[in-house]
Amino acid sequence: MGEPKNKIIFSERIDSIINGLTLGISFVLIGLFLLFVPNYFGNQTVGEIIRWIFIAVGILGLIVEFNKLKSVSKIEGLRELWTGIFLLSSWAALFFLVKNIIGNIGGFFCLVFGAYGFMLGLFRVVYSFYINAKSKTESKGNVTSDAIILLTKIASLVLVVIQIVKALQGV
Repeated sequence: MGEPKNKIIFSERIDSIINGLTLGISFVLIGLFLLFVPNYFGNQTVGEIIRWIFIAVGILGLIVEFNKLKSVSKIEGLRELWTGIFLLSSWAALFFLVKNIIGNIGGFFCLVFGAYGFMLGLFRVVYSFYINAKSKTESKGNVTSDAIILLTKIASLVLVVIQIVKALQGV
């Protein structure tokens, strides 16, 4: 019998990226599951703590894995954009959940660095997309692949932000 002749073999790098993306998405999905079933562990507080741990680890894992995809396209700034979104989400969680001066001070640092990272990433993404489009137009290439990669990353970013907002509404 043996192995099929047309078996697809992933490179170690691609296999690592696929495993990382799968793990990150799984953590976020488990966190969302705990959002809808808060008493899964028999105690709502324990469920909330575990939910936030899973969502945070999943988002951080996705940030790392999306940065590994950087070599697939020439779009720069996605790491800063993701980090900014994560810090702004952390600020929002602190702002709405912790109603004391310590939470406000910690949240303020998340707000400052998150706003900076978000804007820096946004400008780098837009500018690198412009430069890539310009160079591909001059070399008579097409911009479709970079646009699809960028839109996929933005769509996943928007989904994560929506999940965070829904998680905050459940609190």
